[in-house]
Amino acid sequence: MCLFKNIAELQEWLAAQKIDTAAWGVGAAKSVSELWQEIMVGETTILNEPPVRVVRGVVQVMIRNGSKILIEREQEFAHNQKRYRNTPPAEKMKPAESYTATVLRCMSEEFGIKPETIEIREETYRQRREMKESSSYPGLLTLYHFHIVEVQVQGLPDTEFWTQETGSGNLVTRHHWIWKSESETDGDF
Repeated sequence: MCLFKNIAELQEWLAAQKIDTAAWGVGAAKSVSELWQEIMVGETTILNEPPVRVVRGVVQVMIRNGSKILIEREQEFAHNQKRYRNTPPAEKMKPAESYTATVLRCMSEEFGIKPETIEIREETYRQRREMKESSSYPGLLTLYHFHIVEVQVQGLPDTEFWTQETGSGNLVTRHHWIWKSESETDGDF
C-alpha cells in the first residue's frame, strides 16, 4: 500500500506510474485533489504493484418496485455536463462504517428518506469484487469491493424522477432516477 505525505507526493507517484492526469478534473472526471481527499478520509487506498486504486466498500442499494429496480440513469453537474450511470443507488463506505449504516446514509442523502421508514433485507446481502478502469480517474485501474443489499421503502415515485444533491462541495447537482427491469440493465449487481 502506498502512503503519501501530501498531494504533491501523490501527483509525483501518478506521474512515475505513467498515469496521465491531464483529463482529470475535466467533465465528469474527478481531480487529483479529489483522489487525495478519498485517501485522506479512508475511502480509498493505493497499491503500488501494479498501480491500483482500492475502494474498500461501495454499497449498492437495490430498491424494487414490482419487477423493476431503481437505477440512477445519469448525474448532472453544476456546469450542465452529464455522466450516464445505469447503476442502482450507491455510496462509498466510510472507515469503520457498516454496510447497513451506509445504506441508511445513502437513502437519507439521495432521497431524504428517514431511517425508521427503511427496511434493510439483510438476507439478500451479498458481496462481489470488480477490477476496471475508473471513469472518475481515467487511466487508473480500480478494485471495487461491492456490498449489495435490497431494501424496502415507501414514498418514491412510480415514474422516473430527479433529486437534488444536498451538502456542500459536491460536483453533482442532480440525479435522474428510472425504474428498469433487471434484464434492461447492463450492470452486474
